[in-house]
Amino acid sequence: MPFVMFLVASISPYCSLASVAFWALSSVPRTFNGTSDLTETAPRRPGFDCYPNPRRLDRPGQGRNRKPSTSTQELAAGPANPADVITSKDELIHYQHKVFTASLEKRQGAISELEAKIVALQEMVTQKDKTIKEQSEALARRTMHKSLVVSRQRCPALNRSRVELGKTYDVQMEIMREQLWVIMRHNEVIKAQEKMLEAQRASLKVQEKVVEAQRDKIELLESVLSAASTQRTIWDEGG
Repeated sequence: MPFVMFLVASISPYCSLASVAFWALSSVPRTFNGTSDLTETAPRRPGFDCYPNPRRLDRPGQGRNRKPSTSTQELAAGPANPADVITSKDELIHYQHKVFTASLEKRQGAISELEAKIVALQEMVTQKDKTIKEQSEALARRTMHKSLVVSRQRCPALNRSRVELGKTYDVQMEIMREQLWVIMRHNEVIKAQEKMLEAQRASLKVQEKVVEAQRDKIELLESVLSAASTQRTIWDEGG
């Protein structure tokens, strides 16, 4: 038993080093160096060993360790026609541009659909807000009506006092109407008296003019009498 434990302890460092070396070798990305899938179907050409294989771009579990997007999945799938083998940098760029353009169009279509859904959701939210507002107003009206009914049922004395106050108000309004009618009659009488006074003033003015005329006549008569008396005196002295 001690021998077995010693054997395991002596072998375990080598096993760990071997596993680390295997993991490091397996994580190295492949290129056009004869070990990729591209060189298995096409002959190797000098000068193109540094270009990455589109079938190995962005593999899961390596690099950023993320799920590949639609464009990278299409790139990883390779050309639709097996005869179209990528053998140059220009062909690789053209293929990548075509795949990325298709992916961009798909994403733009998805964005348009999302915008339409957002507009529909906004309209739905507006309609729901309007419905909630109407329901709240109706609930407030029902609550107010119910509270008024309950208050009338629970406060009959208040209702009686309200009726009595209404009757008192009606009586007071009738008295005020009668007083107003009396005041209006007094105003009419006062206006008639004012008209009579105006007529009397006019008659007084006429009488004043008559008196002035009589006074002038009296003065004229007095002057005639004085002249006659003077003439008589002259006659008496001359006779």
